[in-house]
Amino acid sequence: MKNRNIYFALALAILLLVFGVWLLTFFRSTLATKRLAQEDAAVKQSAAPPSARPFFNPPRPEDAPENIRAEVMLGYKIMTETKKYAGEYSKNDLSCSSCHFDGGRSLNTISLVGVGAATLISMRLGQRDYETAQRVLGNVLVLNMIIGIAFGLVALLFLDPILYFFGASEATIGYAREYMTVILLGNVVTHMYLGLNSVLRASGHPRKSMYATINTVVINTILDPLFIFGFGWGIRGAAIATVLAQVISLVWQLRILSNKQELLHFRRGIYRLRKKIVRDMLAIGMSPFLMNLAACFIVILINKGLKEYGGDLMIGAYGIVNR
Repeated sequence: MKNRNIYFALALAILLLVFGVWLLTFFRSTLATKRLAQEDAAVKQSAAPPSARPFFNPPRPEDAPENIRAEVMLGYKIMTETKKYAGEYSKNDLSCSSCHFDGGRSLNTISLVGVGAATLISMRLGQRDYETAQRVLGNVLVLNMIIGIAFGLVALLFLDPILYFFGASEATIGYAREYMTVILLGNVVTHMYLGLNSVLRASGHPRKSMYATINTVVINTILDPLFIFGFGWGIRGAAIATVLAQVISLVWQLRILSNKQELLHFRRGIYRLRKKIVRDMLAIGMSPFLMNLAACFIVILINKGLKEYGGDLMIGAYGIVNR
């Protein structure tokens, strides 16, 4: 009874804290969005000189490629987790995959840059402000590199305490460490891949964004059995397959955005971080980030309860259902 009261008080405190931060961020995001809308209206009313480039028609939300990409992402999440539940794996593999899944979900929510960047790029292109849109692209690349490297290094330094916090036990910590070490080493690739995918989608290439997602799924599906069973790398092979698939898609994205014929492309002078651009990106992307983070904290508390009252097998079972 005492332990239950402690868990209840801890859960309530975390939820109140997250709700307070989310409420503050919501108001800041609302103000940022309103300010951007006012700038958009001012640009439309002004008699700006026509641009040499053709008018940009942003992709509509109902575009079929985006819907397909969302469905593929759902299948990708299911595949990347259930692939670790192959017949030769023990209950320790099951429960450790549940632990590193929650760690990976919180890791991916750190890529909040892409959400805000997609919004800013869509608005700037609609305003025909191509120069600012180009700077947003450069800031996305640099900011994702900084966050990806910094987060990966910090998480590697404190990996064991983090995994225990997510619900790992003495029996599963080795498996979880083996998987997450590879994932964190490739963390910068994950951030850049997700960020540039959002940029592609916002800059009028929803099909290419969809293809990048599909390519990652297909390559991962092909490499998984090869690395896990063919090379006998086990759960480490699953992590290597995930990172390698993202590397291949990232190279393809970089190739697209390096084409000078594209409306948005890499060039000199766009990589310097701009305070206003970074602030607006983070303000817009903070709300979905906090929502995912709150969901992650809830799963952590459930894992801790299952660890105490049910053991590693129960954590693994919940991990399967939670997919």
